[in-house]
Amino acid sequence: MPPEFENAIDVSEYLLQRSGPALMRGDFDTFASCFILPQNIETFEGRCFVNDRETLHKIFCAVRENYRQRGVTQVVRHCLEAEFKSKNRVEALHEARVYRGDELLQPPYQTFSWLERRDGEDWKVAYSLYAIIQADDHVDALLSATTARGKVAGDNAA
Repeated sequence: MPPEFENAIDVSEYLLQRSGPALMRGDFDTFASCFILPQNIETFEGRCFVNDRETLHKIFCAVRENYRQRGVTQVVRHCLEAEFKSKNRVEALHEARVYRGDELLQPPYQTFSWLERRDGEDWKVAYSLYAIIQADDHVDALLSATTARGKVAGDNAA
């Protein structure tokens, strides 16, 4: 039975505490269970349509490789604000700080997300917009399922 939450911030923290550690330890199954598919992942530079687990896995691996190359030891995330929009939907804003030891590797960034619960399932992330600046390699990892930065794979629009 999925947990019930009275506070929208608790929904966000619940997903942050499940997905973040799963990403860091390489547990794709737990990580993937935190996301509704299909969905869009967006940054200021572009968007990626994640239509299946294979695409999500590609992004998961790209972000993990980016973290490995930069020596990331910890990503600290916490919810800044969250609000129930319905009994099954929360809009949330969280901040992330990426560290190598005690060194902050990039400016803290914020992510806006829609969190949803469908058909009695657990809470999951349905959409995310990442406000990452001064970390192009991190953005490139998030958009790794696109054919080119800012262009969605399969999108023929100019």
